Amino acid sequence: MNKNYLYISIGEFNIYYTLRNVRTEVQWTDRDEFGGYNNHYGENDYYLFNLSTDKKEAIQKAELYAKENNLTLLRAGDNLVVTGKIGDAKEDRQNKYGLSTGEFTEKKRPDEPMVWKIPTRSPADIEADKLQKEQEEKIKQERLDFYKHPEWKQIRRHLWLNAIYSEYGSKLHALETGSLRWREEARHMWDSCGDFVRNMVRDIDNKWIMSPRALVIVLEIYCKQFGRKGSKAFKKEFNNLISKFDG
Repeated sequence: MNKNYLYISIGEFNIYYTLRNVRTEVQWTDRDEFGGYNNHYGENDYYLFNLSTDKKEAIQKAELYAKENNLTLLRAGDNLVVTGKIGDAKEDRQNKYGLSTGEFTEKKRPDEPMVWKIPTRSPADIEADKLQKEQEEKIKQERLDFYKHPEWKQIRRHLWLNAIYSEYGSKLHALETGSLRWREEARHMWDSCGDFVRNMVRDIDNKWIMSPRALVIVLEIYCKQFGRKGSKAFKKEFNNLISKFDG
């Protein structure tokens, strides 16, 4: 079920009631054997804007926005869903901050004009973001390095063909390979295959690194075409591939 609704929350520093929007959106997309795209959905929670420091006014503004944009303002029973609480320090905050066009500003002294307070990030926050980005880039590069070998294309195709022919080969053999009917049957059969092989093909398509155990199983499936497990031909191909991928 696709969701798209509003709800009222509070801001980071418990100063404002804020309006938020929850939407069902595509989180990632993977591809199937025939080039089709499969979307995977999830919920995203977005901050829209500040409403007010007064709860009643915040609700009125939220209801107006919901009406003008044809969206649902989420309710629980007879009450609007309002997460969090502004608290009882409103007067103290207003002595410290002024109100101007709906936004808080900082007062330097009572006789000075109000000026916008520009949030600044601490060196620790900046360094944490830097380290996070470096870690993300490192993981991305590790995924690219893991799948840089051309053998993965052959392994992927073998996994796919082996999966559909091992269980449904007699039906497919009766059709012309690559024909429209063959592709339709192959797609149906692939959807009926076990989760492990389908998950491994998905990992290859999306360049997600396999666990060491999954890698061994995938290579064992692939290398059996060269000889039975334990044979010289099997061991030669298996050892060659494992040294490349797990080196």
